[in-house]
Amino acid sequence: MTAYERRIRDGRFPRTREGLGALMSAAGLGDVRTEALARDHQVGAEDWWAGPASGVGAIEQLVNSRGPEGVATAKREYDVLRRIRQGGRRVGSAACGVAGSGERVAAAGPRSHVW
Repeated sequence: MTAYERRIRDGRFPRTREGLGALMSAAGLGDVRTEALARDHQVGAEDWWAGPASGVGAIEQLVNSRGPEGVATAKREYDVLRRIRQGGRRVGSAACGVAGSGERVAAAGPRSHVW
């Protein structure tokens, strides 16, 4: 096993088109194709806050673990950042990722025939 194959096995591979392609090829896929995807994720400021307020995800659970006072403090700070960043209307963040596709390659070996 090469050093690169060990890194892939351990989940340590470059989060790039090339890294994902190498991971998929190492997994035995053929005709591997990858693509970088990017967009600016924009939502209404109150919709963005709805996640933390309802306890969705790890950071949201942390916010809610501080009780009503902690939630109120977090909301005040969120509102300050919202006003600074977006003028209070919409909140956004850059989102990017890598997608890939490939075909399963049949294992090499003797072919069997059905008569």
